[in-house]
Amino acid sequence: MDVTTKDGNIQEMGGEMNIGLLMAGLTLEGPIQRNKTSFIISARRSYPDLFAGLIVKQHDDGVVKFKAYFYDVNAKIHHRISEKDQLYLSVYSGKDRLHIRNKYTYENLDPKEYFSVDDTDVGWGNHTATLRWSHIFSPGFFECHADRFTIPVPVEYRYRRKKRALLLFR
Repeated sequence: MDVTTKDGNIQEMGGEMNIGLLMAGLTLEGPIQRNKTSFIISARRSYPDLFAGLIVKQHDDGVVKFKAYFYDVNAKIHHRISEKDQLYLSVYSGKDRLHIRNKYTYENLDPKEYFSVDDTDVGWGNHTATLRWSHIFSPGFFECHADRFTIPVPVEYRYRRKKRALLLFR
């Protein structure tokens, strides 16, 4: 399977914005040097954590913090060296996060003085950059990628879980 990202518009500036129930996105594209170099940048973010935060505050079920979201950003620069040679620089960055903090109280004890907290925080992200040079040998010959390399950036993963209890005795 070959997945190719869109090249930016080489003639004029443009963009679009999408807003949905669970996420929003924005794309901007246009020429850097007309008919020669273009860019495109696209970003998305989900926002169920914003709505969930309102629901969590309305219920007294012990959840005091809730975050669940992802975001990603894609950017690409396309440069025409000649009719047969083109250069591409693509960059991607993305992150997912789930963070839940629960506060538990004990029966027959003052909840301001006797409680425990369970804190779970999971994150995942990755970043990459690719530089690609394309050369067309002839109109009937399939485009050949003469050189391609990817700069991998370390994948980010975080899992943290903490428990703490506060028990005050008088």
